[in-house]
Amino acid sequence: MNVHIEREIKFEVSDFKKYEHILAKKAELIQEWIFEQNIVFDFKDNRLEKDGILLRLRHDNSSKLTLKLPNTSYMEPGIKNKIEYEVNVSNFETMNIILNKVGFNVKLEYHKFRKIFKLNNSLICLDITPFGFFIEIEGGELYDNAKILGLNQENSLDLTYYEIYNIKLKKDKFLRMVFSEEEKLNIKKLLKGINFL
Repeated sequence: MNVHIEREIKFEVSDFKKYEHILAKKAELIQEWIFEQNIVFDFKDNRLEKDGILLRLRHDNSSKLTLKLPNTSYMEPGIKNKIEYEVNVSNFETMNIILNKVGFNVKLEYHKFRKIFKLNNSLICLDITPFGFFIEIEGGELYDNAKILGLNQENSLDLTYYEIYNIKLKKDKFLRMVFSEEEKLNIKKLLKGINFL
């Protein structure tokens, strides 16, 4: 059974230049830039969200269905902490149809471009979203590895991208969670060599 405890923090940054320079020297590249499409499902009454549960279908170079539950047995202040179940899905479109047919609704869709490094015992994800640039640190000594990157613990976020988006939406009502086709192509050109799906 593919289940693990997800522990992560995020930092919003203006760009990745400084951090990629550090990571190139100190970390192992796990995954080059890739485009991710994410769909979050819930019931009409939003009962999953109310209970702190996330059901997500993701497609990048493969497809995965993920269920995230609150980890009430072990809480860490300032750190997003979830119990995560994940399974590979052979067909993204068919799984989407199945979830809709059995009573789930699409709550939201969001896109990101992601590059992943391994630094000591943490995964370092560089994420480009339609509403900002973020560094996500998952697993291991979160704040120690943040310090290596020159990131200040006081600026860390324990929020989901949806929560961050909703905060930013109050200041900019035109913000979106998905890229247009033109934006995707432009980002692909900028990143070069991307594994683009």
